[in-house]
Amino acid sequence: MVEVKDLNERKTGQEPVREQEEAGWFHICSQGLEGVDLFPDEKAFITGVNKFAAAFKLFGEDIEVAILVLVSTHLHSLAWGRRTDVVRCAERFKKTISMYYSHRFGTSKVMSRVWVKVGRVDSEEYLKNVVGYILNNPRKHHETNNPFSYPWSSILEYFAAEGYSSVLRPRIADILPWQKPKVIGTSRPVPQSWKLYANGMVAFGSFITTKRLESVIKTIGSLSYLVNKADLNANQGEAVRYPVNDREVRSAVARICPMMFPDTIGRLDESVLAPVRNTGYCLKEMRKSIGSAAEEMLAKLNSNQVVTLRNILSTRYGFPLKIVDRVLGSGFI
Repeated sequence: MVEVKDLNERKTGQEPVREQEEAGWFHICSQGLEGVDLFPDEKAFITGVNKFAAAFKLFGEDIEVAILVLVSTHLHSLAWGRRTDVVRCAERFKKTISMYYSHRFGTSKVMSRVWVKVGRVDSEEYLKNVVGYILNNPRKHHETNNPFSYPWSSILEYFAAEGYSSVLRPRIADILPWQKPKVIGTSRPVPQSWKLYANGMVAFGSFITTKRLESVIKTIGSLSYLVNKADLNANQGEAVRYPVNDREVRSAVARICPMMFPDTIGRLDESVLAPVRNTGYCLKEMRKSIGSAAEEMLAKLNSNQVVTLRNILSTRYGFPLKIVDRVLGSGFI
């Protein structure tokens, strides 16, 4: 049995009044079960994103999905629409992901115990807190040190007019329109505008709508502030020192520079960014190649370009300036 709890209805104990049919913001969250990973591997994460996108965007409801974040044990989303439509889509997602879970793992008992909760966000201040909370969730649950580079989050879609969001995503696959429903796992027609990553996941930009949220948050700096504020709140006001790791910054440099400075850098050789085989030796060689490629790119940049790159790495991708400055000026020790 699919169970979706509407928090507004549960508080009153009665059917929602007609005014609640007006469109508004809603926070959607699935319950986490202790000791159970609802998304135990990459395949499950990809399916979770695809099932959510299909449930909320392919059945005719007038809903804008503004945020989607999956962690191993649960998911969070923020959507704009009518309450009844949001609840209906949440029920549909719960049903389809339950069928997938049962088919793949041979049991539906786990998913049948998971509630999907829908709660109205009724003020701008609360909305900002919810945005920060959702986007910081992967860091809160220790699945990443940097929410801006977490692969199962839509965080890179906001304020992305420059086109930099794609550099930390998988490449877009060349898939024919009639193939898309099969890859996504739906019988519904899929819009031609939808793009799929090479790993088979719907690109976040295909179903995430950012304008309404960006009209409230205003800038990428404000978004970063809300995410970091949520991290402080999660740690009782203590600033947590996360493990220092230059590797992500080096990889970002190698991917970003050809896009930002094509006349200076030229085209990126994708072969250095992925190992031929997933072995320790190949990974070590790949990291060495990425470091060398990034070092060569930085050597070609002038001082103004380095400053621009520094700002992008810290504001757009959330890398600590201490690490960014070390990578940009260290010569990659």
